[in-house]
Amino acid sequence: MSLWHTPFNSIRSGIFRAFTGLCLILSLSSFIYGLNAGASQERLTPDRPLIVELAPGEEKSFVIQLTEGDFAEISWLANAGLNLSVAVIDPSGRDLVEDLLEVDDAIPFIAGKSGEHIVRVKLNKSREVTESQKLTLRYNRELKLPVKNVQSDVRKINGYEVKILKSLDEEKSYLIIEKDKRLKSFMKVYGSTIAGFNFFYDLSRAESAQEKRMSLLVQNTADKSGDGVPDVAIQYYSGGAHCCSSLLFFELGATLKQLPILSTNNSSLYVIGRSASGGLRFETFDDTFAYWLTSFAESPMPKVILEFQKGVLRPNFSLMRKAAPSVAKLRQMASANRAKIGPEPYQGVEESSGFGFVFWDVMLDLIYTGHEELAWQYLDLVWPAQKQGKEIFKSDFKEQLSGSQFRGK
Repeated sequence: MSLWHTPFNSIRSGIFRAFTGLCLILSLSSFIYGLNAGASQERLTPDRPLIVELAPGEEKSFVIQLTEGDFAEISWLANAGLNLSVAVIDPSGRDLVEDLLEVDDAIPFIAGKSGEHIVRVKLNKSREVTESQKLTLRYNRELKLPVKNVQSDVRKINGYEVKILKSLDEEKSYLIIEKDKRLKSFMKVYGSTIAGFNFFYDLSRAESAQEKRMSLLVQNTADKSGDGVPDVAIQYYSGGAHCCSSLLFFELGATLKQLPILSTNNSSLYVIGRSASGGLRFETFDDTFAYWLTSFAESPMPKVILEFQKGVLRPNFSLMRKAAPSVAKLRQMASANRAKIGPEPYQGVEESSGFGFVFWDVMLDLIYTGHEELAWQYLDLVWPAQKQGKEIFKSDFKEQLSGSQFRGK
C-alpha cells in the first residue's frame, strides 16, 4: 500500500466513524423524543379516571380513538378556582369546543370524523396558583338522558328529529338531533322552564302580535340561511335579568352542519323580514358599550341589521346607513349636551370619568349609520374646552369599539 493512500484511508475511516456516531446520536434523540411525545399523549380509556398533575402554564395532551357518529364526553374534577383550558381537536384539526355554548366541567360531543381526537388540558398561570395541581380526567362513551320530571319539545325537519329536553330536577337543558335514529348532534347546558334551549320564536310561546308575526315568519321559512338547505334555529338563554342570549343554526341537508353561533349577549334578536337570497333578516343591538363609563340602563346600543353571508350572520351596512344630520344640527346637539358634561379631567376608564352624562350615543349612532368622520367632529364640538383628557377618551373609545363582534365583520 502506498504512503499516499494510507492517510486518505485514515481520514475516510475517521469521517465514516464520525458520521456513524452522528446517525446514532440522531436516532437516539428521535427515539427519546418519540417516547416523550407518546408520554405526553397518553390514550384515555372509557370509564377509567385518570389523575393528571399540571404545573402553572403546563399543557398535556391525550388521545381518544373515535368513529364518525360516536358519542363521547370529556369531564374533569378539579379544585375550585383553577383556571383550566380544555380543548378537543378532531382529526381535521378543528377544536370542537368552538361549537359549544358552555364549558363548565364537561365537553359532550359527537365525532364528525373517524380517527384520533386530541384532548388538551392546560393549567393557566394565575397569581393565586403557584404550585402544581392535580385534577381527575374522565372519558365517557355512554349517553345518559334524564327520564323523570322532563319537559320535551320535538320538531321533524327533512328527515331529522330535533329534540329539546329539560330536566327540571337537574336544571339541565339538552339539544338532541338525530337522523335515522342515529345521533348527529348533542349539547347540554344549564336550563330551566325559561332558560336553556328553545326553538327560536316558537309560535306556541308567542304572546304579543309582534312575536306572532316573527314566529310565523320563522315557521314559514324552511331555509333560514338562504343557501338552499333546510335548517333549524335554536335559541339559548342563560337566564338572568338581561343576559345572555345566543342563536344556533343547524343546516339539515344530506349531512348536518352547525353554523357559527351568534351571541347577542344583553340584546334581543328580532326577525324583520327576508333577505334577497330568501333567508331571514334580523335586527339586534350591539352591546359592546354596555356598562362602559355608565350604568346598563344608560348604555347606548346602536342598532345592527344582520343577514346570512356564506353561512355567517353579518351586518348589512347598506341597510343600516341613513342620511347624515346637517352641520347645524350637529352643532345644536353638541351645544345642548356640552353643558351636561362634568368639568373634571378624564383620566381613563379605570378612573371616575366625571362626565355625569352619556354623549357618545350620538357618536355611535353616526358611526353605525355610515358617518364615522362626523362622529369625531361631534366629539370635538361636544367636549368642553376646560375639560382635559379628550385624546385619552378618544383612544379608550376606539379600543372599546374595536371589541365589537359586528364592526370587524
